[in-house]
Amino acid sequence: MTYKAVRIEKGANGWGGPLVIKPQEGKDKIVSITGGGIDNIAQKIAEMTGGTAVDGFKSSVPEEQIVCVVIDCGGTARCGVYPKKRIPTINLTPVGQTGPLAKYITEDIYVSGVKESNIKYADEGEIPLSEETETKKESSAHFSKKSSSNSNGKKMNFLEKLGRGVGGVVGLLYQAGRETID
Repeated sequence: MTYKAVRIEKGANGWGGPLVIKPQEGKDKIVSITGGGIDNIAQKIAEMTGGTAVDGFKSSVPEEQIVCVVIDCGGTARCGVYPKKRIPTINLTPVGQTGPLAKYITEDIYVSGVKESNIKYADEGEIPLSEETETKKESSAHFSKKSSSNSNGKKMNFLEKLGRGVGGVVGLLYQAGRETID
């Protein structure tokens, strides 16, 4: 299998990155942890790179097989869990270093506010993040979820949109409070 590299840049009001993602044999899973099946961003990354998109809420994927995760966290645990494990994290919500694991959210492993227009093929000279951070990766516990399913193209229902909106506002307020205290 021939894999291609993509460059993922922060979106409007986003933070971090850019990330260069390139799957490799045995490390080709793009895990969507958004609660609504496989998100369009995860699917686009999989299609462009040759990787495999997986619904992280319904499938168990060993960490060593994950090339990146796509999340929609407004500033609580998910946005810091994967950067702490040095797994490249693409957040659909435009939040920066926030939440209880904020110190692990660094520009070299995390990008936020990502839309489809922020994903492009990488230039030949750019080094994929998976090769760059392989030696830095901390040993960590097995990432576990349930069984597999794929729900591409699913429209976000009202509650999901509301939840993401509220999560974004809560994340911004949390970060503002944190900055005020600092």
